[in-house]
Amino acid sequence: MLCDDISLKAQLLLIDTMLVAVWLWCIPPRFANISNFLRNPTQKCDLQAIAPLLAAEGVEHATPLIWLYRSKHAHKCALEHLVKVSCFANVFDAWDHLQSLRWRARYLQSLWWSRKSREIDLAINHVIRMFPVAPALGLAVLTGTKIITHDDDDDNDRTWQGSGNTKNVVRLNDSFACIENLELSPRPTWANHRLSSCLWDPLSALNFFFCATAKDSVACLSVPLENGATVAFAYLEYTIYTAGGTCDMHNKYLHLLLGGLEKASDINLIGAYQARLCHFLRISTKYDAAASFPLLPAGYLHERGIVLSRISDHPAVLNIYATKLRDDHLAETYCSITWKMSTAGYHQDSTNGDNQERTKFVACPTTVHLNYLGIYITLARCYATRSKISYVNYGRSTLAEMLDLICRHTKKIDLAKVLSLFPNDVALLSCMEFLKVY
Repeated sequence: MLCDDISLKAQLLLIDTMLVAVWLWCIPPRFANISNFLRNPTQKCDLQAIAPLLAAEGVEHATPLIWLYRSKHAHKCALEHLVKVSCFANVFDAWDHLQSLRWRARYLQSLWWSRKSREIDLAINHVIRMFPVAPALGLAVLTGTKIITHDDDDDNDRTWQGSGNTKNVVRLNDSFACIENLELSPRPTWANHRLSSCLWDPLSALNFFFCATAKDSVACLSVPLENGATVAFAYLEYTIYTAGGTCDMHNKYLHLLLGGLEKASDINLIGAYQARLCHFLRISTKYDAAASFPLLPAGYLHERGIVLSRISDHPAVLNIYATKLRDDHLAETYCSITWKMSTAGYHQDSTNGDNQERTKFVACPTTVHLNYLGIYITLARCYATRSKISYVNYGRSTLAEMLDLICRHTKKIDLAKVLSLFPNDVALLSCMEFLKVY
């Protein structure tokens, strides 16, 4: 029985090999038939016999040879041939440049998401080689974004998003420094819009989060792929907002975000970076707040307040909101969130409610401390010490502001601590309302 099986396999190998050879000897050769036949995973064609014959036909007939390599899992040979085809694009009626790059990118996607260590490593090496000339396609490989094709011969339309595992992340982390330090080729000025968009513009899927939630169109603006750092930034952004990512990835993303913000000169791009920065600082719990605070620009007060809240530095947060930003609503919203967390033990999203636009920058503390009980005393102290000049338009003194806050939150404030805030020369009459409450 075993001999019969071996004999049958040998016969099938001979038949399939001879069939492809006959199609090649036809005048003209039937390359379409060969491609359709070789893409069938059940064919038994002999690789060593047919590969030299197909290679002799030249790069203008690359498709059958690539399918042969692919069907026999000779992925390294297939990718090397695709690189060769790309070099001869638009010559001798070969594939055009975009077609060859897209074919290679889709091939790499199948390897990257295969869950097989050898194929993942092979994909990484070739993706790094692809980034300098087609950074957007390289990102599509790593993120599993569907690469839309119209005129190539690869009909594998599978979407790979969400089908990866930790092997991909671990192996990519080992090569991440290489990606970050890449030098991209200059974006060709002669490229038509279709070619330029496919090779250089971040795919729309990479901006899914901001386009779905941001009211301001600036927040939806793609960060252009200008160097290795922007490529690494785009990949980390996608990974963090889809899979969560590790603490190291969050810290690296924040570092790249601040670096891009520092170098940006276009006003729209600065706005896109700033929108990303504010949102990331609010929703992420994996970045190192203490180490990140010194990196924030001095003028980014909202963002500095958010980071300070992560380390529970409430006096510093309220000093920013009440004294530097002069925004009582932000300060009191922060106090309200802090108080509720200390008494009820839950986290309240400060973006909910009727005042979403006013509270979108409010920091949300993530840990509970006993000093939360003095949060309103801290705010009252800020009201008592801030400049009177800034409140002329309100027609109220800093003392009046402090008394108003105390009267509205009497059950949350220690009377003895409140009295220590009053100046020695304060008139008793001005405190009557406060004393009546107590």
